Amino acid sequence: MPPSAAFTQVVQTLFDKDGIIVTAADMSKQPKAEIEGIVVTLFLHRHNEKNVINPTMISLLIDALDTIDTHPMLADNHNKALIITGVSLEGGNDKFFSNGLDLEWMLNSGDSNPGNGSNTELGSDEEITANSDVAIDKARENISSNTTSQMVESFCSNVLARILVLPFLTIAAINGHCIGAGLFI
Repeated sequence: MPPSAAFTQVVQTLFDKDGIIVTAADMSKQPKAEIEGIVVTLFLHRHNEKNVINPTMISLLIDALDTIDTHPMLADNHNKALIITGVSLEGGNDKFFSNGLDLEWMLNSGDSNPGNGSNTELGSDEEITANSDVAIDKARENISSNTTSQMVESFCSNVLARILVLPFLTIAAINGHCIGAGLFI
């Protein structure tokens, strides 16, 4: 929305770390505003990773939700809403709101082969594609591994559950592809 003379939105950045950004705008301080309260926006801006859900993203989302829970600007205001959205980039690199669970991380993090964080066992991306049965078997093995289970459990209990019980309106403004576990956000 382009700014107008009658409406100048003052946005304060509350959290900005590694592609996860939380901003807040106090709408009650805007001239001629039809709404009162604070609009909080959580931006997903990890486009190099297509906003996939992995331990890094989960940790960042937990930190962002902690900020939303404890920031003085938000703590005493009961009239607020949260919008979760992706960041639009010029050049067309913003086609993912969330590409779901990070399958590459899941392939490479299996407890069956501790300490091996690369896909050298599977080969290059082309070899993985050519040997999709091997890749699918490896992914299934790692999905049932303790590491992947812990990541999924953390996403469900520390991110999704917290979003679901927030004491204010929450909106997912999906502005791109949203696949698999990304739909839960």
